[in-house]
Amino acid sequence: MAKTTEAAKVAVDELTPTEASYRPTGERLEPTTKKERVSWFAYDWANHGISSAVTVFALPLFLDYLAFHAGSGYPAPVLGPGDSAGKLPDFAALTAANATWYQFGSCIAGNSSLPLTDQAYYDRCVVPWAGGYIRATTWTLNVTSISVACQAFFYITLGSLADHGGLRKRLLLIFTYIGVAASLLLLIPTPETYWLAAVFLVLMNIGYGTSLVLYVAYLPLLAEADPRTLSLSPEDKADVAKYQHKVEDVTNILSSTAFATAYLAGTFLAAVSGGMIILLGTPLGYKVSIVICGVWWGFFAIPLMLNVKERAGPPLPKGEFFATYSWKQLFKTLYNIPKLPRLFWFLLCWWIYSDSFGSLASLAVLFAQSELKLSSLIISTLVIIAPFGAAIGNTVTILIQRRVGASAKSTLMGLLAVYGIACCYGLVGLSPNVPIGFKNPKWWYEMPVFAFVHGFLLGPTQSYSRVVFSELIPPGRETEFFSIYAITDKGSSWIGPLIVGALNQAGGTLRLSFVYFVTAFLIPIPILFFLVDMVKGKKDALTMGRVRLPNGSPNSSQ
Repeated sequence: MAKTTEAAKVAVDELTPTEASYRPTGERLEPTTKKERVSWFAYDWANHGISSAVTVFALPLFLDYLAFHAGSGYPAPVLGPGDSAGKLPDFAALTAANATWYQFGSCIAGNSSLPLTDQAYYDRCVVPWAGGYIRATTWTLNVTSISVACQAFFYITLGSLADHGGLRKRLLLIFTYIGVAASLLLLIPTPETYWLAAVFLVLMNIGYGTSLVLYVAYLPLLAEADPRTLSLSPEDKADVAKYQHKVEDVTNILSSTAFATAYLAGTFLAAVSGGMIILLGTPLGYKVSIVICGVWWGFFAIPLMLNVKERAGPPLPKGEFFATYSWKQLFKTLYNIPKLPRLFWFLLCWWIYSDSFGSLASLAVLFAQSELKLSSLIISTLVIIAPFGAAIGNTVTILIQRRVGASAKSTLMGLLAVYGIACCYGLVGLSPNVPIGFKNPKWWYEMPVFAFVHGFLLGPTQSYSRVVFSELIPPGRETEFFSIYAITDKGSSWIGPLIVGALNQAGGTLRLSFVYFVTAFLIPIPILFFLVDMVKGKKDALTMGRVRLPNGSPNSSQ
């Protein structure tokens, strides 16, 4: 133990060329302390209420509430030019000029012909959109897609920039408190100003998503600077496979601990949010829930502010403009993608399945409310069960992985397979002769069981995904590549809501969306198995990264 402690205290400048083989040149990676690691975990504890209790629970319901109270409806379809009897209107064709064909009236106030218990109420309530009209439920999904597109812009603009100088931590805190402020401002919107909710949602998601990218970019840095990694012998550091195995193990521990911590906080905040909604009713309960999560986020971000080192990179190259540097680097990186083929194939897989997490959670809430007509109490229970299942899933999965000796990649493939099979349950309900599959409100317990399974798989799938990715990125370019990771995620995040919205718009049911989820989880498995070789991927990353080669000579590519 004493030997390990001494090894962990060796200064970076004192390392031999071989010992420094896998270290970014130009960055001082001082050994991490317990306080720094705990403070890093605390940020996941801080921000996870936004994803567990706000974006998949309180906020979709709040936006839904605003849209239906601001929207217009028609008691029954009537004939317009070229229409046949009983035909629902073509929403794309609805304009201010011809809307009178459909006898519009308020969806809520004084309109007894549109009772809340009538499915037609949800089908026939529309809000203005781009010169026409769309279903109120589709409006919520479209606003989410816009916020995701805005996130992607900031990921690109700040990605490479944050790897230089001392910007990573400062930018993380700036965007954290932009998100916190926007969550507090969501107290303001009313049905008359429902569009304000869309504005504040965009700002909150920009703050949340950008700060999360900057936070996760610390993961490979902390893993490499962990005392357990620094204790490796020079011979083991010179062996790429052995070094990769050690760093993967440490990264897995750090990532799983952070996610477990995050989902415990998410469980608590989801319970609090559900309690507020039941106690205060709507819409005040929605607003208070969002504000509580925002205050929690801001408060528990303080330990990171105080205790996590900047771990600064080299200064920005001379002559580069900060606003355009990351965009130029992105195009250079994309040009060099052939040098990182295994990373490319992993990103393709991540692009396919990552969107399904958030879209599936949001769909479940909307499905339970609009199609099954479940009570607020049951819906609140779903949102509490999912993060609780995720916390358990992270712990159980890492124990199983160690027990069977599986790699992070193999574990990830197994999780995706189970996820795809689980989503098939929603398709069972398409058969008119089968009573199960989320069809009968009396069988409400199907949804809590599915929520637990979703959470149990969600936590470890997210954790193992970023563990695998962190092993494939060039050292010294952590934020740049985790920005690409997030862009890949968010680059597909508009697809899920858009597909779900389109299916809902065309078929009048959210159930068809399960076809998309099953496909998204199963397609990546053969790609990961055949095309993502982790040892070769690590060698690719070392060749391209800001590192010394195993023979001690500087990397000529830099």
